[in-house]
Amino acid sequence: MDYRAPRGTRDILPDEAARWQFLESKFREFSTLYGFGEIRTPIFEQTELFVRSVGEESDIVFKEMYSFQDRSGRQLTLRPELTAAVVRAYLEHNLKEKPQPIKLYYNGPMFRYDRPQAGRYRQFHQFGLEIFGAARPAADAEIISFCYHFLKSLQIDDLAIELNSVGCPDCRPRFREALVPFLESLVSDLCDDCRRRYKTNPMRVLDCKEEKCQRMVESAPNMVQHLCDDCGHHFSTLKKLLHKLQIPFTLNTHLVRGLDYYTRTAFEIVTGDQGGARASLCGGGRYDNLVEHCGGPPTPGVGVAFGVERILLVMDRGKLLPDLNRPLFIAVAGSDLEDEAMVLAAELRQAGIAAEIELIGRSLKAQMKYAGRQGYQRVVIIGIGEIERETVTLRDMDSGEQMELPRRSLFDLLVDHSPVNKNKTRLRAAAEVSSLVDQETAQKTHYCGALNVADVSAKVKLAGWVGRRRDHGGLIFIDLRDRSGIVQLVFDQQSGGNVFAEAEKLRHEYVIAVEGVVIRRSPENVNPAVATGEIEVRICKIEILNSSRTPPFYIEDGINVDENLRLRYRYLDLR
Repeated sequence: MDYRAPRGTRDILPDEAARWQFLESKFREFSTLYGFGEIRTPIFEQTELFVRSVGEESDIVFKEMYSFQDRSGRQLTLRPELTAAVVRAYLEHNLKEKPQPIKLYYNGPMFRYDRPQAGRYRQFHQFGLEIFGAARPAADAEIISFCYHFLKSLQIDDLAIELNSVGCPDCRPRFREALVPFLESLVSDLCDDCRRRYKTNPMRVLDCKEEKCQRMVESAPNMVQHLCDDCGHHFSTLKKLLHKLQIPFTLNTHLVRGLDYYTRTAFEIVTGDQGGARASLCGGGRYDNLVEHCGGPPTPGVGVAFGVERILLVMDRGKLLPDLNRPLFIAVAGSDLEDEAMVLAAELRQAGIAAEIELIGRSLKAQMKYAGRQGYQRVVIIGIGEIERETVTLRDMDSGEQMELPRRSLFDLLVDHSPVNKNKTRLRAAAEVSSLVDQETAQKTHYCGALNVADVSAKVKLAGWVGRRRDHGGLIFIDLRDRSGIVQLVFDQQSGGNVFAEAEKLRHEYVIAVEGVVIRRSPENVNPAVATGEIEVRICKIEILNSSRTPPFYIEDGINVDENLRLRYRYLDLR
């Protein structure tokens, strides 16, 4: 039998999934910046939850929900949207008793029986934000600000924010009195859906997607002209805040949103493609009565949902996605070198460098052809000659150039280019910048294990604990350790001052802070056993932060020491 994905669903394969991951990480980054915490709810909920919250006359409930009865006779529905489910969780877990407002974000699949088309599926995905407990227009502005700056960060330039107010239960009756007679004069020409609901839910006619209905309601009364004083003040304040934030918007008095729970603010952000068609990337608004409608106390709320597939379509069209080429492939030039490739790959991965190896025994030519087709930027080649010389051959797949280099140098070359290490690099840079802002008070500007030949001549401040100490007449060499690794310090008696005298006091496990200059070691003194073996730091200042009772053994794995003795110095092991 020929099995296929059900109509309106699709598989997301690895190359495309990488783009999803990029977008998801960007959304999480912004959510953290704005102080939102993640919530995850079940894929299905009680059907009644959506009927009550979304509205029995809404398209979602009337035509689009995937509902079923389980084996115990319970009526359940695959979630068509997530605000109602988040409200249920807000009440079930008594979040109303926690300090308000509660700010939540979500990311996941939704399900609606809709006509599949570009960017619209029966299983689709949404990002969303919800704020509970904040009634002021500032909360609405916060949500719209997030949306605008998040989409701008994706380099989507042709954005338009459409804004409206749909009033509240106090002012809607007056609007209804003006709207229903207008619609009655058009009823014979309206679509079937609009004829069915123009009396029960007339505002939904304004939201009809049929082009014929849209033309007929262009001159319909608008809600903004019928707002009560409170809703009018809320809407006016929101517009002032958006102007203050320099966030552009246009008034769209026909914007209603497709869910019945909205009150006051309603908005969408749309974009246009080269053909002039406009796609909605996100939409949301205020729902001050929804929590109460679902059985809770009166609780103001405001939120938004993003269409992930639609955003990805815009990003694809504008070629806005990052370079997702694979970083490194290890090829072997020999039939029995699989173990060498696996060992190198393991070492690279432990250093945070993504690497893949040959797994099906192809020739070197076939491996290189595969690497090119898969988009690897670099290929490391291991042959018998490289193993004997303790080197590797590194080939740049774009230029075709290749070079042979010592195996240990491969790590220094690759570590700063690894996607896995980008966060570590940013953190290190941030730490260095923040420390260098005030050199007089900085305790540390670099980590010991992060120093390399690129830092030669740089003035650095380090802190750590003393490893091994070696005295050579007028020179003292100290291995300084911190959590990142080890670097050799040099204390020269000819430098004068008290620095050398302080260095003579140092013992194993003392904690110290030092200042000095990074220098390159002479070729005969290079230590290939450590990552910092090509450099050392000549010290000009030292401070002993904490002395230690020197243990009668080195704190290293594999040292054969009596267990009772080792327990006396357990605090050093733990450190």
